[in-house]
Amino acid sequence: MKTLIIVPPNGILKKQDFFIDRLVQFLFIKYKWKIILIILKEPSYMTTHKYFDKVLQVDTKDEILSIISKIDYTILISRGWMHAYAFSAEILKNFPNAIITLKDWNFSTREEYKFLFGNDDDFKAIEYIFRYGKKILSHYTEEQAVIWSKIYKVNVDKFIFLPELTLYSNFNEKNTKFSNKLNLVYAGRISSTVLPGEIFPNKSHIYSIKKLTSESITISFLIPKKNLDEMKTKRELFIDFFYEDRFNNNFAILEGKDLDSKKLHGYHFGFFELFIDSKNEMLYKYAVVSKFAFYLEGALPILVHEKFVSMAKIVRDNNIGIVFSNDNFKDFASFLQMHKDQYEVFIENIKNFRKVFSFNNCNFVELLGLDIEK
Repeated sequence: MKTLIIVPPNGILKKQDFFIDRLVQFLFIKYKWKIILIILKEPSYMTTHKYFDKVLQVDTKDEILSIISKIDYTILISRGWMHAYAFSAEILKNFPNAIITLKDWNFSTREEYKFLFGNDDDFKAIEYIFRYGKKILSHYTEEQAVIWSKIYKVNVDKFIFLPELTLYSNFNEKNTKFSNKLNLVYAGRISSTVLPGEIFPNKSHIYSIKKLTSESITISFLIPKKNLDEMKTKRELFIDFFYEDRFNNNFAILEGKDLDSKKLHGYHFGFFELFIDSKNEMLYKYAVVSKFAFYLEGALPILVHEKFVSMAKIVRDNNIGIVFSNDNFKDFASFLQMHKDQYEVFIENIKNFRKVFSFNNCNFVELLGLDIEK
């Protein structure tokens, strides 16, 4: 039996990192691999995930490295994340058959990054990962891989597109008919509106909420419980959102449930961002983000801004939703109503496309192209 080790970003298992949940379930079911998760006791989200053979909890990152050195493993996956790439680079330096999976890179200059987060260590680490990693998995498509290969002068073939894909077991049917009063949903976590609007999208979120709800479009933000609890403890950082929730009858902040696409019932479209006026678009221009698979699992037609180029192409090519621009905000309600006759077609196309865009159809071993035979 092959053994897979998974180390989350900086050894910290984040409740909202559903890529690990989806990947582990898929690998266990399809390949019957022994899967070991190594995490820091604090502040990781504790898990008793039934697909892990072992969950090893330690106190320091040095202990993580020590434990890895004592395990006879086949593949080691280090989950990369902004502010965690230095640890992924360290794992890559020290262990063979280490695969790095990227979660977001990058949306700012090095100077802006250092100002916002206190250091720019990730820049040196990401360069090491791109130069010396044999295979790098990410939710970024080939267009972004070509850009990186030119910047870092590396082979483009080392970058493998593997976003969060759907799982058949999570599929639900759509039960909402098109309506004259449309209900949109954003599923996921959000950051504070005190962050600079030139880079972060949440001031644009507030603008979109005010503009669209004034047109009698209802908008809900479906936030995972752990993230919503954190928002409530830092209420002053999210006061704009809570204000809209309290006083705007067409807006609501609601508690979601992890990977439960039944929570999407009652909504007409799922979206990522609406009006865009920040550099944040560069982070997702050539990305297919987590919410994409979640919306598909709920058979929910998708609203995607044209500046999210890769997702917009998928939506257009497969006719599973609507691609829009900032110009459409002049009268967004009327713009959406123009697609009324296509709505049932969107849903049927999603039911077909999500079977293809699925871990169930993914040959992970072939995708990696590595010699993992023991």
